Amino acid sequence: MLELIRHNIQLNSLKSRALSLELNWGDPLPQVVLDQKPNVIIAAECVYFEPAFPLLLQTLKDLLELNSEAVVYFCFKKRRRADMQFVKVAKKAFAVDELFDEDRPVFSRQSLFLFSFRNKTHRKLDESHVNMVVKRYHYVGWHMPISRG
Repeated sequence: MLELIRHNIQLNSLKSRALSLELNWGDPLPQVVLDQKPNVIIAAECVYFEPAFPLLLQTLKDLLELNSEAVVYFCFKKRRRADMQFVKVAKKAFAVDELFDEDRPVFSRQSLFLFSFRNKTHRKLDESHVNMVVKRYHYVGWHMPISRG
């Protein structure tokens, strides 16, 4: 997955503005993330192991604390009831919005969900602000933690 993300970054000439990383949930954030303070974080397919939910939640909190303007785009395929439980817990920690577009009916049939997570103190982002952030600032994306062995 990370190689595909890196390939897309290269194809879209975003190497100077985008970064693809694999993060260990619950561990301190790497220095490169601390230095860049990303505005946009993409997290895909992260709700697959319920015992790791607290670690994932802590990592998301750590990322959002770096930058008050940051937004996490969080997508996953619902496979178990616990997947939506993570969203319920996230709503206690973050301002959470489910995102919709013209393809939502197709995604719904496939049990695919897309949410945005922000610090609760931050106002809801409007579409123009999201587009500006996506075009201008750094990204961090990941899909699963590195095995702890």
